[in-house]
Amino acid sequence: MRPEVIIPLCFFVFVLFAWTISTYNKFVRYRNTLVESFPSSIIARRFGFSKKSYLALELATQREMPAVDFSPAPQQDKKIKEPSF
Repeated sequence: MRPEVIIPLCFFVFVLFAWTISTYNKFVRYRNTLVESFPSSIIARRFGFSKKSYLALELATQREMPAVDFSPAPQQDKKIKEPSF
């Protein structure tokens, strides 16, 4: 793919991911409020609802770097046939 297509696509995926996390955390905050507040806390305890934790990503500095292998890929014996248009 061309860079002028890849960059906006990556940005879109990043924004969509951030929006999804934000929306999930809003619902968790709403649920936790209901579980803790009266009278819904009585109903929540009765049916086994409990507080949920927020979705939080760890800091990039705390993550381990993945192992990357830049050695050439093994050669295939078969030759891939190019499609003709």
